[in-house]
Amino acid sequence: AATRVDENGLVNYAEVIGSELVTDGDFPLPNTNWSLGGGSEVTVNGLRTNNTVITGNSYAIQELSGSLSGKQFVFTYDVITTNGENIAIEQTSNISLNTSTTGTNRKAYFTWSRGDNYLTIKRLVANTDVTIDNVSVKEVGQDWVLLNGSSINTDLATVVANGAISST
Repeated sequence: AATRVDENGLVNYAEVIGSELVTDGDFPLPNTNWSLGGGSEVTVNGLRTNNTVITGNSYAIQELSGSLSGKQFVFTYDVITTNGENIAIEQTSNISLNTSTTGTNRKAYFTWSRGDNYLTIKRLVANTDVTIDNVSVKEVGQDWVLLNGSSINTDLATVVANGAISST
C-alpha cells in the first residue's frame, strides 16, 4: 500500500499491489488446480515444463477470477532447475520469463492482453526442461487509472502528464 496526495492536498490511501490471483502457486501434490499438457507435470520441486521427451507445446493453465483485461500485473516465481531455456506467460505477445539460470524471487511485469482469464505458462522453444515454483500473480497499481501513456514496469512507474496532474 502507499499514499498519494490529491488535487486538494489531501493524503489518500492507494493500493499498490493487489491480492494473490493464483491458487496453488507452490504446486502441492496432488495437483488439483492446474491443467497440464505436452509433458508438463507437477513434481515435488514445482511445475516442470518439459518437452525434451514429448514433442509439442508443454504448458500449464489455470483460470484466474476477476476482470483482468488491460490491467497491469506482476508475475513472481522461483527457478528451481533449468536446461538453459526460457519459458513464457502466454498473452497476445508472449511474456518471456528469465529461466535460463536458477534463482529466486524473479519478477515479470506485464499488461493482461488476452481476451480470457487463463494464465498459461508454456515453453518457448523445443527441448525445454524448466522447473519453477512459488508462482504468484498480483495486480500492480490496483485502483489506479493510467492515462496519457503512463505505465508500470519492472521497478519503475512512468507518469506522463499533459499539464497539471490530478487524481481524476
